[in-house]
Amino acid sequence: MEALHSRGWVTRAADRGPYSLTPPGADGHAAVAERVGATRRRLMDGLADDQYLETVRVLSRMAANLEGALA
Repeated sequence: MEALHSRGWVTRAADRGPYSLTPPGADGHAAVAERVGATRRRLMDGLADDQYLETVRVLSRMAANLEGALA
């Protein structure tokens, strides 16, 4: 949060309340969201929704197996 605050993307009330996005922060969030969406569209090119969901399921299982092995 400190990095976002130092960029002027978030602000916080003097009473240490919750953080809020500033207008530049909202612009930055929108830009990042667009890039994430564009990347996701490129990754999904040629894949059906069920193929994507199966891939996520398999990768999640593999991650859980690895976590179990490292515990």
